Parts: sequence; structure tokens; C-alpha cells
Amino acid sequence: MIRNAFFAVFVMLLVTHPSNARELEIELVHDGETRRAEVILPDRRLSGDPAPAILALHGGGGTPRRVRRYTGFSLSERGWVEIYPEGLDNQWNDGRVGADDRPLRDADDVGFLKALVNRLASDGLVDPARVYLTGASNGGMMTMRMACDAPDLVAGASVVIASWPVGLVCASDKPIPVMLLHGTDDELIRYDGGRVVARRGKDRGAVLSGGETLRIWAMRNRCAESRKSTLPDLDPNDKTRVYQRVYIDCTAPLTHFIVEGGGHTWPGRPDRWLVRAFLGRSSQDINLTAEIERFFLGLDAPR
Repeated sequence: MIRNAFFAVFVMLLVTHPSNARELEIELVHDGETRRAEVILPDRRLSGDPAPAILALHGGGGTPRRVRRYTGFSLSERGWVEIYPEGLDNQWNDGRVGADDRPLRDADDVGFLKALVNRLASDGLVDPARVYLTGASNGGMMTMRMACDAPDLVAGASVVIASWPVGLVCASDKPIPVMLLHGTDDELIRYDGGRVVARRGKDRGAVLSGGETLRIWAMRNRCAESRKSTLPDLDPNDKTRVYQRVYIDCTAPLTHFIVEGGGHTWPGRPDRWLVRAFLGRSSQDINLTAEIERFFLGLDAPR
């Protein structure tokens, strides 16, 4: 297959937000496939220069609209571009292999995401040196793959309820600022690693443990040691406690939130019983969206 990319069309101007941000749905033909993304552009009166961007990747089976709804990012109100791409069949090729050691997927998602950012940069909308990636579950593993295969595109990363995919080989050892979050009661991507749980027995590959994942990042970011603290128990009724481990003397920042009792969920979202029944508890002790925005804004501030 031909590995090239070009923009087919800016489909339409969908919405003008009260903040004067503009919402676009765009299509990009890459590797013979029509790929899509939703983009929120900030009010151009905030700045005429190319803007920093958050690129948020949905989980397996998710959609751009769904990740926008459960994250609730508002960085476009601060002059950022928000980018929400869509994976083929609502999945990302994050580097996992199956029990037969063959890749689970063959889509060129790394090339697609690079082409998407490069086009937005060529249109003067995004500063390619200030792109920050985040994702949950399959999107979190794809975020780590981008840090491996396209490190110059990742100014910082936030990896949520995801661990290092078994099968992902990282050629780059470039230090990258990373924030990770795991739930100890996650039954889909277990904190202690192993096979990724899937319905109907479908092979979803395997992941390393949360601890092994952190060791990889600590080595890559040249960290000397870490310090652990306990966050306030803001909601004793949610039956979770949150701990934060901050790594020190690193070449690039590294921090880790551990949600004791937390499931395959986005902390800060309502802990509804139906979600809890399928995915586990949602901690109310931190607002993960606010933590990610604070992390990325802090990284971008010196620029």
C-alpha cells in the first residue's frame, strides 16, 4: 500500500461556541483510507500565531465525540487547538501483538496522526513543537506508541488506565514529560499486567504491569528516585484513595497517580452505578481533566 497522505476536504464549519471557538470536522485520506477528526479552534483574537494543541485519543470502541464528552477539556478557551481523531473501526494500532505474536492491527495510525498534525501546522493553526497527547485505555497505549515512533511530535503525554503494550518495541529513548494514571481494581487492563480482557474471548493482546510501565518511563526520563504522597480523601463514599508518585532529578518530568479501588474509569466523572457495574469505581478525589490540563499548561508555560 502507498504510505502517503493528503487532506481531502475540510468538511464543514459545524459550531461556533460561546467562547468564539470554532468546531471543524475534517477528513484526511491516508494510506488509501479516509480518516476523520474533530477539531476545535480557539478564538483567533486570542492569538494570530500557531497554537499549542492537545491531541486526545479515544479508547477502544470509542469515538471523538465520546472522548470529548467524558473528558470535558476546555483548553480551546485558553487559546489551544483541541484535536480528536478517529481510529479505523474505532480502534488504534498501539503495537500490541496477539497470542501468535502477530500484530493485532495493521493500520498506519502513527502516519495518520503525524499527517493530521502536519496539515494543521501547514495551515498555520498548530505549532508542531507544542503538541500534547493524551488517551485512555487503547488511546493511552497509542499515546505511548506515538512517544516511541514519533517522539519529536510529542511535547508531553498523559496516559490513562493503560500500560505498556506487549509487542511495542521502542527505538527512541528520547525523554518525554509523562503523567500516568492506573486504577488498582481495573479488570480490563489489570494493574498487575497480563492479557487484556475482552468479551467473547477475542484476543486483545497483553500489557506489562503498571510498575513495569513506570520503570520503563523512569529509565527513559533518567529519573533518580521518586516520592509518594497521599491525596486528600475528598469523597469517602467513593471507596477509593489516590496516591501520587512524583519522580525527581529527571531529564523530563514523570508523575504517576494510583487510584486504589479505582476501575477502568476517568476520575472526576460521576460514579454512576451502571458504569461501576461494567468498569469499576470512578474516584471523586481528583479531577483528572483538570490535572491533565494543569500538567500540559505547566509544560507549555516556559515556551
